[in-house]
Order: sequence, then C-alpha cells, then structure tokens
Amino acid sequence: MSLGPLDTLLSTFGPFVLPVLLFVGGLIGYLVLLKLSQARNADGG
Repeated sequence: MSLGPLDTLLSTFGPFVLPVLLFVGGLIGYLVLLKLSQARNADGG
C-alpha cells in the first residue's frame, strides 16, 4: 500500500514524529490547564 507523499514524509521524518506529537499534546494540555486556572481565578476562587 503506497501513500504517495505521506509515505515519503513518514520515511523522511519518521523518527521525529513521536517527539513532536508528544510536545504538541503536552503544549495543548498545558494551555487548557492555564485557561481553566485563569477562568477559576477570575471567578474569585
């Protein structure tokens, strides 16, 4: 099964995909927690 350009990208950047996904997931989680804590502090909590 050939995926064309996607297959080329995965073979080129394969070793870097997992750390990048972990970093992006952690960054999104951090931003969500930051927004939740700001909203909680704005309510006077």
